[in-house]
Amino acid sequence: MAWDIFPKAMLLFNWKEMRITEANSAACELLGCKRHEALTKKPEQVFSKGFVQKLRLAALRGGKFASRSIKRHDERFIWTAQLLQDCGETFVIFAEKRTAQTDRRVNIPAVSASREVSLAQTDPLTGLPDRRAFTERLSKIFTASRQDSASDFAALFIDVDRFKEINDRFGHLTGDQVLRTIARRLTDAVRPGDVVARFGGDEFVIFLDRLQAAEAAELIVRRIAKRFEKPIIVDGRRHIVGVSVGVASGRENFSSPIEVIEAADRAMYAEKRRRSNSTTKLTCPCGAIKPR
Repeated sequence: MAWDIFPKAMLLFNWKEMRITEANSAACELLGCKRHEALTKKPEQVFSKGFVQKLRLAALRGGKFASRSIKRHDERFIWTAQLLQDCGETFVIFAEKRTAQTDRRVNIPAVSASREVSLAQTDPLTGLPDRRAFTERLSKIFTASRQDSASDFAALFIDVDRFKEINDRFGHLTGDQVLRTIARRLTDAVRPGDVVARFGGDEFVIFLDRLQAAEAAELIVRRIAKRFEKPIIVDGRRHIVGVSVGVASGRENFSSPIEVIEAADRAMYAEKRRRSNSTTKLTCPCGAIKPR
């Protein structure tokens, strides 16, 4: 398909059905998803609220805009929709990632440099810091910790048990909702100032700073486990997930921040093996229970 190699991100949107019908490779890369995932997303999951309202208004007008096109922006993207002339029920929507240059071109008020960095280092699905942001934060604290022996820090590496089964059986939309809920539960379990980040896929990391006692990290791990005793409910279905948590303490003899993460990762897999060998481990086929 010729338009698929077009360098600008483009989506086709059926205004009668209010759904995305096509997405080129550039759009999928920009949105961070595969083509089949983009086609199953609701408008509210992709576009800004104001842009969706404009699309609905245009649909009520029979696919007509008040001007030649509609343009809206959110914190990450600039969206532009135009009516596709040879297909009256379809809008072509162009997407651009927001930068200082694009903001100036379309007269969007400038944001601070620190705000741009914050947006670039945020996981778009969960709103948490991403792997890069977490690694940079850990590097700064690792350097500072060598000059301050009064407090400790720890890194937690977390893998979500049974997420793959849920994602494979019930689809990516359900999987996305489960990941968002997991992110909220992890954030609720830690202290103010602790950093929760999505490391990738169903893996999360937590940075605990200024620990005054060795058991402080263990207390937070128990608090995290408590948060996952309740199922996650999506579309009326209860999904049972658990977490395997590995802990690496800053007081261990690490030579770099990467070694801290790797140690926490190894501890997580050791915990996962220990739990899999436990005769008391709770298992749930398919990871979901229909409510009665």
